[in-house]
Amino acid sequence: MNQFSPLPLSIGVLSWRRPHLLRANLSLLKNAAVDHYAHLYVVAQEATPEHESICKEFGVSLNTFADNRGIAGGVQRTFAQAPTEHVLHLEEDMLISRNKQTVYNQLKLSVEALQKKEATVCFLRDLEKPGNNFDLTKYKKLYSFSNGTLTPNLKGKLRPLKTKKLLGLALYDPALPEEVKQTLFTWHKAGYELSPKNFNWTNQALMTSGSFLLKTILPYVYQNPTSRLVNGHPDIERSLNSAWWRAQNFKLIHAKGCFTHIG
Repeated sequence: MNQFSPLPLSIGVLSWRRPHLLRANLSLLKNAAVDHYAHLYVVAQEATPEHESICKEFGVSLNTFADNRGIAGGVQRTFAQAPTEHVLHLEEDMLISRNKQTVYNQLKLSVEALQKKEATVCFLRDLEKPGNNFDLTKYKKLYSFSNGTLTPNLKGKLRPLKTKKLLGLALYDPALPEEVKQTLFTWHKAGYELSPKNFNWTNQALMTSGSFLLKTILPYVYQNPTSRLVNGHPDIERSLNSAWWRAQNFKLIHAKGCFTHIG
């Protein structure tokens, strides 16, 4: 008997050139039984026979593409292949970091927040175990934590706009107790409420609606590419590190998180 009620959610895993990570990812996703309550599928760019054998081994549907369109094109493909409106996008190096009940609870609350229009995007990278390539250096150069209070330091006061847009990174600061975080950010049952003014877009473990991603985010990215391409393709994170993003009123929620980056 399925202990988890079905969710109106698709979980798409984007894979490119690292099938060993895809195997590890699918193993953890299957162990967490996510395919018992959500539609689990893989999108492989520059697909190989190994992608096919791995997905067949785990009984997961595979959408193959011979070319690579970068992260923006990959995300577009992931959302375009989803049979549901709400999608959790994972790159193959974002692995489950919590037990199956915690994963289900966080996904359920995030989907509900999206359905109720209480959130436009939910982020589910693990706040306690974000994994590799996560750097708080810029944040720590602008903020100081002492006597139970987080405040901009001298450099932060001299750069108020940059200081404000990095405030959301305080959620990842291991020095900040939970009660301090909840004085900085409003707590929603799905996670912490943020805004584009204090948190930059990240591709890591994001959940949103297909209509928002395909009709709002990606059109902006392709119409406003930065000079800093990734493998010759537009990059969502770099394009959205912009005044346009910070001027929006999108509702962001960052869950306590259940995925860690190993790439």
